[in-house]
Amino acid sequence: MVAIAIGNSPTDAEKDEACAQQRTGDANTRWLENLSRRVYEVTMAIAPAEHIVAEVLWGRL
Repeated sequence: MVAIAIGNSPTDAEKDEACAQQRTGDANTRWLENLSRRVYEVTMAIAPAEHIVAEVLWGRL
């Protein structure tokens, strides 16, 4: 969505809210990446004999 505002700049509160949302989004992305990494590591620890299957499933091969 594109909004064009003439003569209306965002308030400090609106700018702060946008920054907070960006930080939250970045933190959520990092959290999901870390979770994915941990799930992969646990998968590899549980079934090391089947590591090729895990590698294929996780797109590492």
